[in-house]
Formats: sequence, structure tokens, C-alpha cells
Amino acid sequence: MLAHKVVSFLIPQHKILIPIALDHTKAHTETCPARARKVCPGSIGAKKKAGAAPVKKTKCTPRARISPQGKGSGDGPSGGTGLKRADMPGKVRLGFIPDEWFLFFKPMTGVSGPYIFMLGLGNYLASKEILVMEHEYYLGLSVGLVLYLVITRFGKTIGASLDKQVDAIANALEKGRADELDSYQTDIKKCETAIWRAEGQKDLIDAKKENIALQLEAIYRERLMTVYRTLRGRMDYHVRRHRVENRIKQKWMVQWILENVEKAITPEFKKEVMEKAIRDLDALAARRGQKFGKTIGASLDKQVDAIANALEKGRADELDSYQTDIKKCETAIWRAEGQKDLIDAKKENIALQLEAIYRERLMTVYRTLRGRMDYHVRRHRVENRIKQKWMVQWILENVEKAITPEFKKEVMEKAIRDLDALAARRGQK
Repeated sequence: MLAHKVVSFLIPQHKILIPIALDHTKAHTETCPARARKVCPGSIGAKKKAGAAPVKKTKCTPRARISPQGKGSGDGPSGGTGLKRADMPGKVRLGFIPDEWFLFFKPMTGVSGPYIFMLGLGNYLASKEILVMEHEYYLGLSVGLVLYLVITRFGKTIGASLDKQVDAIANALEKGRADELDSYQTDIKKCETAIWRAEGQKDLIDAKKENIALQLEAIYRERLMTVYRTLRGRMDYHVRRHRVENRIKQKWMVQWILENVEKAITPEFKKEVMEKAIRDLDALAARRGQKFGKTIGASLDKQVDAIANALEKGRADELDSYQTDIKKCETAIWRAEGQKDLIDAKKENIALQLEAIYRERLMTVYRTLRGRMDYHVRRHRVENRIKQKWMVQWILENVEKAITPEFKKEVMEKAIRDLDALAARRGQK
């Protein structure tokens, strides 16, 4: 502020220095956006020249903003100011004074003019006690000198050390990010493997269903064959029983007829028949010859005895055969009763087998449902873990994106300032 007052006092009208300024300084001064008048051509602030047409109110076009590429971003008809932003800052002298200030004094005072001006200005400020030189002044000089020496002598070393630390932190963060990505890739592969295994479990369940269907079909056919054999055996049993009953009835009917016939043949009837036969034979013998009578009578007696013995023997054989058939029938009845008990036992066995199959199927369904529930629980846990990891990764990436080079530069500058302040405090102590 004091320097501005001094310059304003020495040079009250700054326009007198425009002709002696450098060309590029003049061009910059004329095209500087800060010198643009903030008055809209169609507003009330526009002045009307004498004898000119009245000023028409027009729509105010906003001034173009200077983009980093040097092109205006306004919406006006010009499309930009034509200015170009410098890639690097301007030159300075003594570390902080712009070079343009020295070039401003050069045409008037020469090369040493700015330095003499600063020396005179400092002498003036010190002599008038505007700049009071107390202990803080000398402390500032010493601190500035120490900082200058530290920056010039150890600045590169400290910068390299800080860069190494920053690189180490960045590498650690990048390594952690890479490790997280690797763990996520591993989890994704595990999840894909689990999904593939789950699909295999589905195929296995289908195969087990087909196997159970085949087993049921085999059991059904086996039971159907058992029923067929049981019914066939019962039918054969009834057929054999019917045949045996008919044969027994027929034999007992023949025996009953023979017994009744034998009962009807009394001894008197036999005697009469024998006498009648003898008389017939005697008459025949008398007719054919008397010499053969006795011989024929004896042979007839033998034949009658043989016939009677044969009938008696046949009757005894028939009785034996009937007894044998009765025993066979009793044996068949006993076997039929045993078959009935066997059928009841088979029914109980089939019921037990059905109960075992039902329990096995129930256990299979339970295991299948339990496996599906466990799979969904594991899948839910894996999805939650993956979401959590991806959320952490997203946060880290956003934090890394938020850390811009300008922010890093500000952090480094703040760290350097803190180190300088710490060094200054330690030096003061």
C-alpha cells in the first residue's frame, strides 16, 4: 500500500508512461480483461454522443470466460477473447518480484534503477521509522536467511526424501488396492466354482430322480410279478383241488356201486347162480359128451375163484389209492395254509420295504432341501462380502481420484511450511 502511494505521488498520471512501455506490455495492458468496462451497451450507463442516433437497448452478451486452452467459453457472437493462458508462470527476480517491474524501470532509469529504487525506498521507510526494526525484524531476517540456506543447500535432499515417502505411501496404497483386487478375483473364481458345483448338484439331483424312478419301476414290476405268481398259484391250486375232488367223488361212487352190488349178491343168489350154471353145464355136457362135464365144472370153479380174488384185490387197491389221495389232499391243504402264512409274511415284508423306501425318499428330500438352503446361505454371505469389498474399493478409488495433483502439491507445500516452522522454532530455541 505504501509503495502504491509513493508511486502514485511520484507519477500522478500513469498514462504518460504508456508510450515508453514495451510493446508486449502495452499489448497486454490494452487486451487485459480486467480493463474491460462493466457496462452493457444497451443499458442506462451508455452515453450518447452529440449528434448521434439514440442508443438502442440490446440484449447484454455475457463476457467470455477464458478456458485453459485459450479459447473463450462465452455464448456471444465472438466466441472468445483471443487470449491464451500461459503454460508456465512469468519470470521473477530476487525470487518473488516480477520481471515486468524491472522492465518498467529500465527505459527510464536503466538496469540499476529498480535496485536503487528499492534501496532508496527502504532507506526512506527506515529513516522515517515507518519500518520499525525491532527484535522481530532481525528474527525475520535470520529466519529468512536460514530458510534460504536450508532451501538452497538441503531443499533437493528434503524434497527427494519427501518424494520417497510419498512414493512409498502411494505404492503401499497401490499394493493394498492390487491385493484387494486379487482377493476379489479369487472370490469371484470361488463363486464361479460354487455356481458350477451347484449346477452339477442340479444334474446329480436329476440323475438321482431318474435312478429313483427306475427303482420304483423295478419294484412295481417285481410286485406285479409277485401278484401274478400268487394269483397263478391260487388258480392252479383251485384247479388241482377241483380235479382231485372230482376224482375222489368218481372213485367213491364206483366203490359205492361195487359195494352195493356185492351186498345185493347174497350167498343164496350165488348158490342159485352156481347151481343154475352147473345145470346149464351139465345139460351142455350131456349134449356134447358126458366125459367133459367134470373137467369143465372144475375149470369154471377155478375161473370163478380167480374172478372173485381179482375183484377183492382190485377193491383193496382202490381203497389204498383212495387213502393215498386223501393224504395228498391233506398235504395240499396244509401247504395251502402254509402258502397263506407265507403270503401274509410277504405282505408284511413289502410293507416294511415301502416304509424303508418312504423314509429314504423323505431323507433324500430333506438332504436336498438342506443342501439348497446351505447353498443359498453361502451365496448370500459371499454376495455380502463381495459387495462390502467392492464398496471399500469404490471408496478407496474415489479417495484416490479426489487426491488431485494440486491437492498433493498443497499437502507437500503445507508439510514443507510445517517443517520450516518447526525448524524455525527449534532454531529460535
